[in-house]
Amino acid sequence: MQNLPTYEFTLTFRLANVSDPKSVVQHLYHTTCHDALICILDNQHIEISFERHAPSLTLAKEHAIANVFECVPYASLVG
Repeated sequence: MQNLPTYEFTLTFRLANVSDPKSVVQHLYHTTCHDALICILDNQHIEISFERHAPSLTLAKEHAIANVFECVPYASLVG
């Protein structure tokens, strides 16, 4: 198996109609983003820092975004 490069990046997501962002963070951590650092910016935004192995940065980001949307379908990518 070939070793893939590691890419580090941070993405910000908006959470719509969430009363407890801590529960979202816990859910993300325990499901699809257990390898990421997740920070609550305010009641409607979280920031997730990833360190992902992938063939390219684009694929690493696409996979990370898909992981977040799989777990939190009401989130939207801010940047």
